[in-house]
Amino acid sequence: MAADSSDQHGAMDISDHVRTWKAFTGLVKWSAAAIAAIMLLLLVFRGG
Repeated sequence: MAADSSDQHGAMDISDHVRTWKAFTGLVKWSAAAIAAIMLLLLVFRGG
């Protein structure tokens, strides 16, 4: 049985996946920082 040309290993281009992963982790990082800042503001300026 001959090897199929679509059966090559290591030929996948993952640059789009890497860019998406970097954007996702950046979003998570900045969201966590924003939530922490809001929580800090609520702690400082809480009424009562």
